[in-house]
Amino acid sequence: MKKTEMIVLATMAVVFIGLGSLAWGGGEPKDIVNGGITVIHDETEDFLGDAPDYADIENARISEVGKNRIDMSITPAGAIPAEPEEAYIQYYWQFPGVCDDGSPTDKYGMVATWTGPEEPEETGIWSANWIETDCITHETWKGASADSISFEEGGVRVRASLDDFWAEGVEDGELYWFAGVRLAPNELPVDVVPEVYNNPPEIFATWMNR
Repeated sequence: MKKTEMIVLATMAVVFIGLGSLAWGGGEPKDIVNGGITVIHDETEDFLGDAPDYADIENARISEVGKNRIDMSITPAGAIPAEPEEAYIQYYWQFPGVCDDGSPTDKYGMVATWTGPEEPEETGIWSANWIETDCITHETWKGASADSISFEEGGVRVRASLDDFWAEGVEDGELYWFAGVRLAPNELPVDVVPEVYNNPPEIFATWMNR
């Protein structure tokens, strides 16, 4: 798919709903793109609206870990609370090339979602799910749950099986992706990395398995 076509797909998708150390140089963190891991950094205090600091992305990553597992993580400027005061917050990793020929995955992305309690005596819940899509109608829906969701060093990490990630008959390939945070369902993100909604937009991040 041409880059311009992928940007259009990403823009249409606004209703849609990790290992390694940081490399430093000149006092600024550098992005990492190696076999099995991609880490993309973002400027802080660049988010939209009156959002909490845990909606301000510092870095996002995708990592192949252990045996047949993939981690997706987002580290924000402020630690994510166990029970955010917002009624809804969603951290997501989106794969805009899913409908391309040769896409390594048949998934539209992954989401980690906080749904607050509807009543004071109730308890909110965190969930993590693959997002599926129909490449004809572009309809999206929540699919299978991830293996786990955890909160480390103030950020969120989702772990899932690579068997669930790969498209049928595929076990290798380059993934295009970006990550974001939204504070309401089906709304534009308050922060995203890379800045694919800029004018001109930044290019998508890439990830390849080991």
